[in-house]
Amino acid sequence: MVWGRMVGRFSTPVAAAAILGFWAAAAQAQQETVLDHGDATVSIGAGYSFLRADELVFENGNRISHLIWHSETPTVTAEGRVDFDYGWSVRANAKIAAFGGSRMADYDWLQPYLVGYDFDDWTDRSTHSDVLLHHYFSGDVALGKDIALGATTINLYAGVKYTDVSWRANDGGYVYSWTGYRENTRAEGTGSPSISFQQKLPGVFAGVDLITTTGRWTLDGQFRGGVTLGATDNDHHWRRDLRFDDLYTTQPFITARARASYQVSAATSLFVGADYDHYFETRGISHMSAISTGEPLSEFPDGVGMALRTLTVSAGLKIAF
Repeated sequence: MVWGRMVGRFSTPVAAAAILGFWAAAAQAQQETVLDHGDATVSIGAGYSFLRADELVFENGNRISHLIWHSETPTVTAEGRVDFDYGWSVRANAKIAAFGGSRMADYDWLQPYLVGYDFDDWTDRSTHSDVLLHHYFSGDVALGKDIALGATTINLYAGVKYTDVSWRANDGGYVYSWTGYRENTRAEGTGSPSISFQQKLPGVFAGVDLITTTGRWTLDGQFRGGVTLGATDNDHHWRRDLRFDDLYTTQPFITARARASYQVSAATSLFVGADYDHYFETRGISHMSAISTGEPLSEFPDGVGMALRTLTVSAGLKIAF
């Protein structure tokens, strides 16, 4: 719960600075003998991811609904890299997670008791602790070019990335404004499915990877920027028999990563690291339909928004071939 709140409050500069600071501190490792390794590596790790997704609804430019999804979930990580002649390389990364602990809060700003559109002015709020993270997946493939500078290598690269995350929230407790401002309440209990939400984020990116070797230590700091192309989300409100399918033309995102590896043999290293993804809030068009019949009901240009932030910490084994 504490880590989930931490990610929810992370600003992009703080997250990036923390990861780059980790890399810089690790660079003070003592000098030892470097062991030879192969031209291909595979890394397998395990850790924990902290997720926050935002979905928003706008009317006449004002936010009238804001759902915030949080998860803290065990995660498996995998990475592969193949080096070719003349400094070229291909790399692939993946993170997979499910279950763990999740929660959701749904805020609305509605008439007739609306007092303002600031976050703390909400008129209706429901809280849901019975939330299932169906899955979280993030993967990418990139082509890069190494530039060697002594014991340090700079890798410039570009690639494609895909992220997919999905939740389901069951009934929760609420504070509503049916008869007066925040006068109507119900405690949270067990219930049936209330809201489901899924984000699908395909994108392209370019980045720089700074890798330095100090004895048996390899220190890796990475930063990339990109944009999604045709990202979507869908939102099912089961009790209202409503489905919202939302489309976003583009959405900027950044990734920062730091990793330290210690070589224990010619082919084996141990690593620990952290990476942070931030998909910035963007707006799109929403299509509303009936869940039961699929009948189109309405369309809302520039009526929705979404964002996603994730922090993953992991440790594992790296093998060279």
